[in-house]
Amino acid sequence: MKNDKKTTSKAQKTVKAVFAVLVTLALLCAVYAVTINFVVKFTVSDRVIDADAAAALGDVDCILVLGCQVKSGGVPSDMLADRIATGVTLFEAGVSDVLLMSGDHREDNYNEVGTMKRVAMESGVPEVN
Repeated sequence: MKNDKKTTSKAQKTVKAVFAVLVTLALLCAVYAVTINFVVKFTVSDRVIDADAAAALGDVDCILVLGCQVKSGGVPSDMLADRIATGVTLFEAGVSDVLLMSGDHREDNYNEVGTMKRVAMESGVPEVN
């Protein structure tokens, strides 16, 4: 019986130690992510402009909309939907009359660009061939 208690106590200590290490690693990862986000935002904040400032640039060749995940059924991920909406906003603000969609079409049933085009057209952007 005495040996069982020592074994249980040792196992409990090991589990607690592993848990503490995992919690510490999770916290370090969170701090790292927040720090990287802050550094990126701080170092480029003077180069980020809104739609009105972009419209004032003049002579913009195109508005580049980068692809991102498309969920099953051709539904854009939240990030992709935000990118498309931003591109449409810039288009409507007169920044450029061309939306250039760039994305993945690695398989017949996966088409970021097609989804992006469809959503932009549903938002009022005319099709250009």
